[in-house]
Amino acid sequence: MVWIATTLLHRERPDTTDFSLKEIEARLVLEGLTDDTRRGVYPHLSVHSVANRPPNTGRYRMLFETGPSRRRLFRPGDPYHPKREGEDRAGPWRDSQQLPSVASGRDPDAGDLPSLHTLTRIVKEHADERQVIGFGVV
Repeated sequence: MVWIATTLLHRERPDTTDFSLKEIEARLVLEGLTDDTRRGVYPHLSVHSVANRPPNTGRYRMLFETGPSRRRLFRPGDPYHPKREGEDRAGPWRDSQQLPSVASGRDPDAGDLPSLHTLTRIVKEHADERQVIGFGVV
């Protein structure tokens, strides 16, 4: 869900290179992917999903830390912490045929960031996994 919220921000603001943790968290709340009282969101934004930070319990490579409390989508060629080697960038959606290229944050067929429709479909298809995968979703 962190990836989806960040992708939506990149899509809506293509000239913005990165986003604050608060901006991404607010987008999660706006989309109904979490509520504003969920304490588990911050660890996913600050550590679990961040490729160039030492892993804690989550070792995904979805986001890239550009500066203190700043994130953007992880891209091919970005450096990442060695303990994240071999870990899936897409996490639990790695086998989904519907998931646009997580590595680049772009839909290879459209040549653009995935549409809100595509992202919404992914969320709905994986709604039963949201609690399990720990992406800060209630």
